[in-house]
Order: sequence, then C-alpha cells, then structure tokens
Amino acid sequence: MHVGHIGQLREHWFAGVILLALAGLTTFAASFAFGDRLSDALEFLGIALLLYGALIGASRMPESWVGAWFAKRLDAWVESHGAGFYGLVALARFVQLEAEDSLAALLGFDLYAFDWNDMLMHRLMGFSMDSLRNLISASVWPAQVFSEWGFLTASLILALLWGIHSLGSRVFPEAHPVAPSKTDKPISD
Repeated sequence: MHVGHIGQLREHWFAGVILLALAGLTTFAASFAFGDRLSDALEFLGIALLLYGALIGASRMPESWVGAWFAKRLDAWVESHGAGFYGLVALARFVQLEAEDSLAALLGFDLYAFDWNDMLMHRLMGFSMDSLRNLISASVWPAQVFSEWGFLTASLILALLWGIHSLGSRVFPEAHPVAPSKTDKPISD
C-alpha cells in the first residue's frame, strides 16, 4: 500500500514535535539578542511553537501515557475552543504574560523585607488579579500585539505562526486523536 507525503508525516509526528520544540527553543533563545519590541515578539513566537508542539505531542500519546484525567481535559479543551489559530495564540500570549509576571516577581523578591503575615493575602490575591488581567489581555491579543510590536513585526510573526499552524492542521486534521475508553464518563466540573 502506498502512503502519500501527508500520511508519512502523520506516521512520523514525533519528528514534527521535535522540530517544533527545537524551533521554539531557538527562537526563544534568540529573543534575548534583540531590542525590546522584537525581543517580545520572538519570545512569544518561541513560546507558541513550544506550546503547539506540546499540544500535538500530548494529543498523540496513548491515554495510558498521559493519564486519563489529562487526556479528557485535552480533548475537552480542543473541542471547545483551543483547536484553532486564535486559541493557540491566546494560550501562548497568556503563558508569555504569566511567565513575565512571575519573573518580575522573582526578580523583585527581597528576602530581608519579606513579611510572612503579608504573604498569603497580598501575594495570592495579587497573583489572582494579575492572572485575570493576563487572561483578559490574552483573549484580546490582536489589539495588544499590534500596538506593542508594531504592525510589520506583528504581521510577520503572526503570518509565520499561521503558516505553521495551517500546515499542522493539514498534517494532523483530527481534533482529538486520543480515543476515550468505553468506561469513560462525561467530564463534569
């Protein structure tokens, strides 16, 4: 039986995931060598490539490897809102904003001025509010990235990511390849 080029790529999905991870890590590392706008855009592209590779890889793993709980959540996320380009970019933007906030908090940490009584209230509530702000910012990413990175940089980064996502959608068209077992119950939160 003859397998076409797309079929061969589907069979070797692991190599594609490795390529996405290497490209993501390289792009993320390169972001440290550029100016502020370009650095932020390249950092985002690296995170998006890493996340896209991780999502493809996790969706291809047998349920016994990734765990039933994770497989069910991944399937539900892909079915509801995460399968498209917009969802991928929103997720990558959220991860980027959260990582930047965490790094800023870590760099601003002062052991000598640390108050254990203040920690629970201020740190946890501030973290929750920052995460909510980041979630809202990530959901309206088009306006944010075009204003922060400039039209040309944002257009180039998003066009490149869209092309990669478009190719990935053709090679791996199934939204959720992890097959549920016969004993699985519907997800209830």
